[in-house]
Amino acid sequence: MITGALRYHGAVPRPRIAFALAALIGATVVAGRGPGAATAQPAPGAAAPGDAARKVTIALLPFTAERRLAVFGQPVASEISRALREAGLDVSLVGDGAPVPARARLVVSGRIVKRGAGVVLEARIRDPERGVDVARPSGAAAAVADIDQAASALATALVPAIRGGLAAQDAAAARDRAALAPPPAPVPVATGVVQPARPVAVDRRPVALVTVQAPTLADRDGAPMPVATLAAPAVADLARRVGYRAVAVDAHAAVDPAVLASSRAALRITVELLSLSHETSRDIPLGRARARVTVTDASGAPVYRRTVRTDTLVGSRGDRLDTLVRLAAAQVTDVIAPRLRERLAARRP
Repeated sequence: MITGALRYHGAVPRPRIAFALAALIGATVVAGRGPGAATAQPAPGAAAPGDAARKVTIALLPFTAERRLAVFGQPVASEISRALREAGLDVSLVGDGAPVPARARLVVSGRIVKRGAGVVLEARIRDPERGVDVARPSGAAAAVADIDQAASALATALVPAIRGGLAAQDAAAARDRAALAPPPAPVPVATGVVQPARPVAVDRRPVALVTVQAPTLADRDGAPMPVATLAAPAVADLARRVGYRAVAVDAHAAVDPAVLASSRAALRITVELLSLSHETSRDIPLGRARARVTVTDASGAPVYRRTVRTDTLVGSRGDRLDTLVRLAAAQVTDVIAPRLRERLAARRP
């Protein structure tokens, strides 16, 4: 069947893809000889046995394709993995059907598309923690026999896109921390010392104290997940959407009167994640959530209260449970925001 596929294209692939393809076929043949056969060797660029347990930067999945091009899926991924490693990136090549490493920061998947007489390799870089696509680079060749050229072009485009995705992850984490940080304490000025006048940006929005309560969940490795921390940015965004500045407050902490005194119209927004059912289908996370949102004013008087059930939450292959938590929090706040805005507007004199 493989020979027929190669004849259909009218040419033998170029050396690197051909080598990876031969290695893959050889490993399959050896593996099929039975219990007394030698141990199959992984295809070039395949993940090391310890990759699933260690912190991996990039997880690279085999490329999908129509039946006549499917034989190139693993070799193309192997060649791209080799090129990315030569560029200094930490890459784990995931075998066909194998689970994606739970600790990968980015997941790269792709497909091989026949385009006229040529071929196009389309890739997708995804953030498995936030459940968002980072970039979709591609590479093309004028003929299927030149698929190495398409792989080389795609690898060249992937390197800066991956580095940009990692930088964007770090920036997003910094924004999340800043969005929930308390206002800086005033700097005392010594008596009799003249300080130079400096313009200071003052956030004049009223304060909303944000609290997230959530049950304990574990990731695929069994490690406890910071569910409240993952959901907090979406709740902080809810405060921003109704005109407030969010300050994170521990669920069991007493409210600092000084913080409340900084705004006459302070709110306290509490989101309780009551349940999060989740499962994985072919390495794709699915789930549903139920959450109760309670909003009170500075005096403790109720402003708004509602229990929200989400629709089915669907991630992509390799997405972590983190993604479902973030999707659930975002969907809950999307439901709450317009109603809360109306309640707050009705309370204003």
